[in-house]
Amino acid sequence: MVKRINKAKLIKQYIGEVIKEYGFQYAGSQAGIIWLFERQKNGVKQEVYLQEIRFVHMVTMRFQSYTYGWERPIQPGDYVEKYRNQEFWEYHTEEEYIEILEEFANILKTHGMEMLEKMLVPADSIYPTEEMERKLFESYSSLIKEAHIRYPFERTGEEAVRKVSELICQSKDKNYEEVKDFLIEMAAIYMEIFMNDMGGKVVLEQASGQKMCILRYTGRSGKRFFGPLLNVVRRWRDFHRNLDAEDWLMNKYHDLQR
Repeated sequence: MVKRINKAKLIKQYIGEVIKEYGFQYAGSQAGIIWLFERQKNGVKQEVYLQEIRFVHMVTMRFQSYTYGWERPIQPGDYVEKYRNQEFWEYHTEEEYIEILEEFANILKTHGMEMLEKMLVPADSIYPTEEMERKLFESYSSLIKEAHIRYPFERTGEEAVRKVSELICQSKDKNYEEVKDFLIEMAAIYMEIFMNDMGGKVVLEQASGQKMCILRYTGRSGKRFFGPLLNVVRRWRDFHRNLDAEDWLMNKYHDLQR
């Protein structure tokens, strides 16, 4: 049986001392299995945290950056080849736990801080900018009205979602700058389909390091939300790059109906 360890004290000592010079501050523990450090840099919130499996003496270190493309937490195996097949570190004594913290501290110094700097900017050059999100939020009513003239089809059901996808595909050979306004218009139509089928309220909120136009509504499983422009841009990006990827638009439509 593992002797009781003052983990918060040790984590602040071995990890906190390494990352405090980069602006990270200890933000407390969560449910006794997560110990969190946070910082704000260049308008982006970032987290470094240690996480354990409850009732099992295993721990890992993860990073989270709230900017486009980095929404999924990453761990050492994602950016250091040596740890590619290692997700958790096992310990049975306080001495072994300290050795793991020292290893994490070394990872932070040799690879981690460089990775966190990389995670301050979007992971992909094709992403919806805050300017695009604001334009959609501020103009979606007029965009929907104008789109009815240019694209006269019924704004409800799966067939309407497929039609939006077809229109997006037709512009796949243009460059991103050329289609930004068009994609905002497609996002307005896509959002209208959801509002016709499920209702909802359009808001501008902070997400992924910037303001996003979000549709909030109450579905069968409770309160839900999604970013229509984000999914439209992803769909165009995959067409543009000839990727055989998932249908972001239809998948989200089905997901939000649950």
